[in-house]
This record gives sequence, C-alpha cells and structure tokens, in this order.
Amino acid sequence: MSGASTYSPARKVIPSVDMRIVLDAGAYLSDARRIHGETKEVVRKAREEGREQGYREGFNRGRNEALAQLVEAIGQVRQRLTASDEELAEIVFSAVEQMLGEMDARETALRCVRRALDDAAADVWAIVRVAPDDLTEVEEGLRGLPMASAWPEIKAIEPDPLLKRGEIILETPKGRVHVGLRQQLSRLKAGLQSLEG
Repeated sequence: MSGASTYSPARKVIPSVDMRIVLDAGAYLSDARRIHGETKEVVRKAREEGREQGYREGFNRGRNEALAQLVEAIGQVRQRLTASDEELAEIVFSAVEQMLGEMDARETALRCVRRALDDAAADVWAIVRVAPDDLTEVEEGLRGLPMASAWPEIKAIEPDPLLKRGEIILETPKGRVHVGLRQQLSRLKAGLQSLEG
C-alpha cells in the first residue's frame, strides 16, 4: 500500500487522520441536510406566495372583469329606460294631440281660458287677449259660461294682432301668461322631455 490508511474491520483503532475525514464528512452531510431543509422551506414558501399572488391577481382580474360587465349592463339598462321614456313621452304627446285634434277648436279655446281663470283665482282682475279671428268666438263662449265666483273679474276680452289663431294670453296684475293650446302642448312636451333627462 502506498501508506494511506484505509479502514478495515480488522483494525480496532481508527487513526486520527481517518477520524478527521469521517467527522468532516459527517459535518458536510449535516450541513447538506440543513441546506436541503432550508432550500425546501424556501421553495415551499415561494410556491405558497406564488399561489397567493396568483390567486390575488386572478381574483382582482375576475372582479375587474365582473365590474366591467356590470357597468356595461347598467349602461344598457339605462339606454333602454331612456329609450322607453322617450317612446312613452312621444306616445303620451301623440295621444294628447289626437284627443285635442278631435275636439272643437272653439271648445278647446274656451277650456283653456276657463282653466287659466281657475288658476288665476287669487287675482283681482284679468284681461283675455286673443287673435283677432278668435275674438267673437271667445266672447260668445265666455258669455255662455257660468262665471265661477272664484274667478277674477274679466275686465276685457281684447284682440291682439300679434297672436295667431288659437293663441290666448291671460293678463293679470301678476303678469301675462300664454294659455293657448299650442303653448300648453309645448309646455307638456317640454315637461315630458325633462323627465327623460
């Protein structure tokens, strides 16, 4: 042999050099096991953190997609409701126009004046201004109506050359208001359209 000592079962004493190698090997093995355990723990923690991060990212992405779908659905519902409101306003306005179109123009004008006088009940006096072509009909119609005690005193029924046929202005101490059918329909339409917004 070359002088290197080898372990053999026949020898009962291990030389110190060999013992040092065995002890060093044991220490290396112990270090390797510790490093393996630490690495295994680091890998486990990294996997767990990766899973949690993946879950969070997936959850957040899913939540954002669901919120985007919800916002889109709400937008579609709003559009449908707005369209329904517009359609409803047009239907109501068309029905009113159709009903009023079937009424006698004189009767309609008198109803407008009567309604305006009812609304002006708190006023002391009123002047009714009409288109020159409507003057006779409105005068005769008002004479035929029973005067309500709550109405203001009708000082005069006057022709106004600036008014078109069917247009009526009621003037009171508080001011002037258009009470003709066209103006009322315009206010109705504006009111219905304001419901849409």
